[in-house]
Amino acid sequence: MKLLLNTCITLVLLTLSLGSSASQSGWCATKNSISASANYVCKYMGGEFFVSQEQAKAAHKRLNSKAHQPAKGISLTIQSNVENDEVYIDGVYRGTGRLLLALPKGRHAISIRKTGYESYEKIINLTAPLTLTGNLVKMVDQPAPTNTPKTTTADLDLAFWQSIKDSYNPEMFEEYLRQFPSGTYAGLARITIKQLREEQQSVEKPSVPDLEYGEYFALVIGNNHYEHLDKLSTAINDAKSIAALLRSEYGFKVELLTDARRDDVVSALSRLRKVVSSEDNLLIYYAGHGWLDPEMDEGFWLPVDANEDDQVNWIANDTITRSVRAIKAKHVMVVADSFFSGTLTRGVDAKVRKPDYIDQMINKKARWC
Repeated sequence: MKLLLNTCITLVLLTLSLGSSASQSGWCATKNSISASANYVCKYMGGEFFVSQEQAKAAHKRLNSKAHQPAKGISLTIQSNVENDEVYIDGVYRGTGRLLLALPKGRHAISIRKTGYESYEKIINLTAPLTLTGNLVKMVDQPAPTNTPKTTTADLDLAFWQSIKDSYNPEMFEEYLRQFPSGTYAGLARITIKQLREEQQSVEKPSVPDLEYGEYFALVIGNNHYEHLDKLSTAINDAKSIAALLRSEYGFKVELLTDARRDDVVSALSRLRKVVSSEDNLLIYYAGHGWLDPEMDEGFWLPVDANEDDQVNWIANDTITRSVRAIKAKHVMVVADSFFSGTLTRGVDAKVRKPDYIDQMINKKARWC
């Protein structure tokens, strides 16, 4: 009944339109069409009335374009805990950093990626404005498996014994027994300690004439714990033993450096230049890694911060020699107990000298390196 009534009204209006004057006729533009029409009929149809056809065409185009505009999306803000990330939505790259987007309502796949980090992946159902923060976790490189055989106690026992077997210091063998009380060479170590102690007691100290010797200074260096090279096991103990012997038996003023870096050694040599006079005597003892460069024909001391591939922290023998020459001491002796030089005591021929010979030697400035 309602449809019939609307149809009748439309026919009446059309009839009135045909009978109206020319001033009321024009063009009606809707989003669906353009038609010749009276003004009041066009308004009834929900259109826009124009006198010219061109104006109606322009209005129709505008209304049609507006009708096809997509609906405004729902706000989505995306951010992460890292810089220079890459944001993908439904597999499409959308940008980097903090993004403010408008997306259609519904489900979306969110992916935030960065090289070196585990990707952040999440499926969301967007029904209202949303802020999403992705937490990317940095990937940790797994070390490659190695086939290096494990070092056994027997290997350590043998290595320690090989390093001390020719020593004349009983404390080295006592240290072996402390670390390996039931070691393979424990019995031999006890016999060696006894023999060395007896030899020390049987040696008579030669009488020394009352001469002006000046003061005695010593710089003793022992390095075990290297940062970039293989660690040593006895260098520090050797250095401590030498330092204790020089203090207690010979009255040296000793500066002991253990696990010394290059700066420590250079600073110690600088301090000696300030305190050692022309009447004094100086002993420098070094136990640790060394290196002999055959191409340069140069030897080096390697402090604990030395790197095998970079000589910046190496100490050249020439550097030590120049430092020794700059010190005013009457007598200077440098002893290096490293792999490219002999040990401190092996092969030393100790002889008792007459007082007139000693007097002659102490008054002569000398350097032994």
